[in-house]
Amino acid sequence: MPPATGNSALPVKPAPCLPELPIGREELTVILNKSAANAVENATRMSVPQSEKAVLREMAREQPLPDYKDGWNEKKVITAIQKAKCEGKIILPEEYLEDSYILKHIDEFKNDGVAYLVPKKNLDKYGRDILGWPDGTQFIMKKTDLDKIINSANGDISYIEKCLGIPKDAWKNEIIVKIEITDCKIINLRVPSGFEMGANELWKVGGFLLSGYKEAVCDNILIGNYKEIELWK
Repeated sequence: MPPATGNSALPVKPAPCLPELPIGREELTVILNKSAANAVENATRMSVPQSEKAVLREMAREQPLPDYKDGWNEKKVITAIQKAKCEGKIILPEEYLEDSYILKHIDEFKNDGVAYLVPKKNLDKYGRDILGWPDGTQFIMKKTDLDKIINSANGDISYIEKCLGIPKDAWKNEIIVKIEITDCKIINLRVPSGFEMGANELWKVGGFLLSGYKEAVCDNILIGNYKEIELWK
């Protein structure tokens, strides 16, 4: 998960029921259709060069291991996920990760606050009423971790790309904005399953980026529940 990338070949879960909105059904359909078009556009950036994979995997060597339930490990999870995808099924992290691990992981996001980065042109083109992927998901990070990355980058977007697992130069010369979610209680925070549209080939089991930073997934974010902040303005 990394945020802003994905794999359109993954099976798509039906989008969750959304709360009542101050817009009509037809307008909502248009918004969601635009989000789908956004996903297709982003899918052209999914391929990650082998050289970048090697660098990112090297960064992940010291990454802590998830707490698996008895009988599970990373290899077994990956094999089970690949089989499920071929069969059009979905395996949730609750099946192979300890409940205590999942609760602790998500509590960190609730306590810290959450955010993610996105090119401003995507918001300008597809709207700001509903943010996220058409399958009803969005990858997010802890706000303090994302702020640490932004501050360390000091204006170098390639550094951010590397930390977040974004293909090299995908965000070059782009205006990037940070989306800070206001109320974490209503966005259904959870550990990524790898079946999300935003998951790419660098997805890792247990809610980690290859750079070692933690990630989670939430439902689509509705207008009024986020702040948009342009980087390095």
